Amino acid sequence: MNSVRTILSNLFQAIARVRSAAADGLASLAERDRSASRRRALRIITNRYVLASLALVLVGMGAAAPFLVRITSTPGFCGSCHVMDDQYEHWFYDGKHRMISCVDCHLPNNNIVNHLVWKGIDGMKDVFFFYTRLTPEIIRASSHARRTIRANCVRCHDEMVSRVSIDTMQCWDCHRARNHQVVAQ
Repeated sequence: MNSVRTILSNLFQAIARVRSAAADGLASLAERDRSASRRRALRIITNRYVLASLALVLVGMGAAAPFLVRITSTPGFCGSCHVMDDQYEHWFYDGKHRMISCVDCHLPNNNIVNHLVWKGIDGMKDVFFFYTRLTPEIIRASSHARRTIRANCVRCHDEMVSRVSIDTMQCWDCHRARNHQVVAQ
């Protein structure tokens, strides 16, 4: 009888231990679920803050864009870079084109999208060359720049250009003083 009692006692103790372990496990699972829920909620809140911050930055950039485009289109801005001193001085003291800005000649003006895209491309290229100190001693117009400048000359002086053949010549072949004393080839 004693052995049956011992067996039953051991069995009840084992059942109690299993119940206790199960309760601890459930509590642990519940705690893990609460912790996972907290992490999920924190991730959602963080994502919302990131999205809200990104939206604010985009709205701010959109609001500032017209101002930045206007400021960076002035000859004073273009001339603020010390590698452009000679070009700026030549433009400033040359009476013929002093009433127009750099972007009137140096950026495509056929439509606003093309103008802004090339403003960004050329601006980033200029920033790269300036801050890496890779600006060449003699600034030469790229093939794209020569095509753009030529198109803008023709756009502004179309009545005059209509009387001459420009198929094989560039504007600066005759009007060298108009290209800032910089070699354009």
